[in-house]
Amino acid sequence: MLAVLWAPIAQAEILSLVVVGASPVPIGSTRGTLAKEKAIQEGLWEGVARVARDLLEAQAAARSLAESLRDAEAHDGDLGGTGMEGGDAEFGAIAELGRISPQDPLADILAAPGVDPYADPSPAREPPLSGLYGSDLGSDLDPDPEALRLAAKRAREAEDEMIRQALGREMVSFTKSFRIVEDQGERPALFTDDPDVATEYVVLLEVQVETDRVRARMEEAGLLDPLAASELKGIQLEVLGLTHYLGYRALLDVLGSDTVSAEAVFPRNFSSGRVVLSVQGEWATEELLDRLKAAAPENLHIEGAEPKIGADSAFEESPALWGRPTIQAPRQAKLVVRASWAPLPDSPEPDPSVADPGEPSP
Repeated sequence: MLAVLWAPIAQAEILSLVVVGASPVPIGSTRGTLAKEKAIQEGLWEGVARVARDLLEAQAAARSLAESLRDAEAHDGDLGGTGMEGGDAEFGAIAELGRISPQDPLADILAAPGVDPYADPSPAREPPLSGLYGSDLGSDLDPDPEALRLAAKRAREAEDEMIRQALGREMVSFTKSFRIVEDQGERPALFTDDPDVATEYVVLLEVQVETDRVRARMEEAGLLDPLAASELKGIQLEVLGLTHYLGYRALLDVLGSDTVSAEAVFPRNFSSGRVVLSVQGEWATEELLDRLKAAAPENLHIEGAEPKIGADSAFEESPALWGRPTIQAPRQAKLVVRASWAPLPDSPEPDPSVADPGEPSP
């Protein structure tokens, strides 16, 4: 059992973590060097397993997002799929890589025009346990907090066992490097509830996990769907300011227009006032921004913006304690824009009493 600190890194394929590895020391046993080695192995396991869990959660959330988009299309017309005029972008395609909000991404942006669906966000929308086994916490479950805790523990144990079977027991091959930051030695047990364990050997490790290797092994085991080639390139487009579904659809119209001609668009993240997409096309970020501005209709304003710094940014690694970074799609450039959308005013009905200037008076 261990804790995790996430630290920012320069390469998207590597996640740098500071992990606490703890090896239980049963009462009456001798510590020696074996407990320290086990603590190091526990730290390596937790670092690699955390990446694997995030990949599984991202895939589950992407499938949920795909279902939400299909529902939105069924209830509110064509989202902009292959039949869109002025483009042939695959707007229904969903990428499996990247951090996607575990909450229902479109439920609150199908409100009436002019209503800000994020004006009063409710924490109740966040499920008690997201990821592959989120369904274990169904509505028929005893709402007792202890029952919820046990259900979450069982779900995590089942998920970890599945990851163990896929990755094996040796974690060094999934790391670029690791080092002992602090050897805390034997101390009172904190990370186990085993009554036969009074102390633990604890080490603080800095580990760099190679996400590509973790993903490849999980794909081989059938836990992750293989990435399409188009998902490994393109531009990450982060759009700030959109709070309504019709504004999002207007953005898709722009991306699918002749001016922009996006080859494919993969939704990555929906959250309050932010949409993140992976966009494929034959342009650099500056050219994409120019094309977006040129193709935007009069009721959709788009301008460049500086990358948003802090935990709210969809693709920033967070150094905060217990934080969870986004696993970025490798080798993608990033463009951040700010957009504002408003419904077009209704056209006034023609007054039949006013004669057409082109028609002769009676």
